[in-house]
Amino acid sequence: MAKIALAEPTAGVELELCDGAGCVPGPPMAPVEMQPARTTAEPIIEDTGVFTLVGDGVSGWSADFVGGQSVVGYRLTNTARGVVVEGTIDVDWVRVGGTERCGGPREADIELPS
Repeated sequence: MAKIALAEPTAGVELELCDGAGCVPGPPMAPVEMQPARTTAEPIIEDTGVFTLVGDGVSGWSADFVGGQSVVGYRLTNTARGVVVEGTIDVDWVRVGGTERCGGPREADIELPS
């Protein structure tokens, strides 16, 4: 899990994330519109690499990632869905359980510009 805060807490902003270099920030595991050629009823899932994202621009967010890559893409938008700031940030994950050999759960504290 990652704890994410803004350098300057700001009300009324939404955060979109993605996991890995070159990824495209979006809502957690967001459904993508059905393609006309598809014949199945199952929606396509756009994999941002983010399972959950809860919180706000004042108190911060908590996010669960699929893999926890060393780079996270982010996008902050305002209430009119205009982009406030976007980019990538290096993440320093710290193992908080398990073993060095087998791995285990990891956590990170991320501070984003606002």
